[in-house]
Amino acid sequence: MSVRLRSFGMLHEEGVPHHVAAELHDPVVRELRHADVMAMRATAAALDSVSVEPPVSVHIPEFDPDVRSTEYTYKRLAEHLAARIEARDLPPGRRLPSERDLAAEYGVSLGTIRRVRTELEKRQLVITLPAKGTFVRIR
Repeated sequence: MSVRLRSFGMLHEEGVPHHVAAELHDPVVRELRHADVMAMRATAAALDSVSVEPPVSVHIPEFDPDVRSTEYTYKRLAEHLAARIEARDLPPGRRLPSERDLAAEYGVSLGTIRRVRTELEKRQLVITLPAKGTFVRIR
């Protein structure tokens, strides 16, 4: 795909900072940006093609980090989040909150949240993209 860009001088005259205008004309940067755009378009197309099903009637167990149980906290929280995914409370393609936000929401440590994420990845319910986040897997 050929990308037609305005000349370097025109960009600079329009107020685009010098280093950004120079970067836009670098063929490697253009190719990387093109790859990013194509990846975003593919993701958007995949999300558009997902049929929205009515919510499934699934019981979402309450989660209380202070409950003393024979089961590990991370497993109980993983069950809770898996039930939310199954009930479409967290629909396919949705980005999960950050680890810090989840830890604050559920009153657990970052280590617990990381183990929960790993558990959900093993169950193939979520996918983690480096520097992008963790998303509910589209089935």
